[in-house]
Amino acid sequence: ENKILLKDRFVQSKDKQYEPLERHELIVNINEGQFKYKTNLSDYRDTGLFLDHRPLRMEILPRLNGVKDALNLFCYTGSLSVVLSEKAEKVTSVDLSKTYIKWAEENFILNHIPVKQHEFIQKDCLDYLRELQANTFDIIVLDPPTFSNSKSMDTTFDVERDQKFIIDRCMRALRPGGHLFFSNNKRKFKLNEEIQTNYRPKDITAQSIPQDFKGQLIHKLYLFQKES
Repeated sequence: ENKILLKDRFVQSKDKQYEPLERHELIVNINEGQFKYKTNLSDYRDTGLFLDHRPLRMEILPRLNGVKDALNLFCYTGSLSVVLSEKAEKVTSVDLSKTYIKWAEENFILNHIPVKQHEFIQKDCLDYLRELQANTFDIIVLDPPTFSNSKSMDTTFDVERDQKFIIDRCMRALRPGGHLFFSNNKRKFKLNEEIQTNYRPKDITAQSIPQDFKGQLIHKLYLFQKES
């Protein structure tokens, strides 16, 4: 039997950003490669799994080696953290939403990954970056929203306006030879010229777009490597 679920998308107000749209709890566990992810098809604006990052989860991140400490910023429901846990001894997942942090932990449990071995932090990612120490991580995944004005934040966030701050702080936090994957969904996003000059990142967007999104600029993905 074919089943179709229709959902309207709209901009949520600042005080409703992380609240459920409905409470039907249509929960489906998705199999993707060797991993499983919890999705909620009914209650939130998004389902809990971004389909456009399937190549990042299944092809790009699994090729990494020599990772001890990994950081997933703006981690959402932690699907990328699950993948990173296969390579890293410890994965730190950070998101402002208490709902998403709990969801990330549930994805770890779903995949029989010891939660206590890793770290889940509910915090404004910009505040976390301000406090982050240098030379702390071997890999950082940075996938911020295009714009955010959550009631839990003191200021707004704009990925194009604030890109230099977040990338500079991430590069500082990487250990020599470490990698930063920076993704965002702003269709007309342009990388800051100073960032390009300072770090010479690779634009790997083309290899990160799955077949079912071909022809659509659904996201941009850049790979940075800190000099050894």
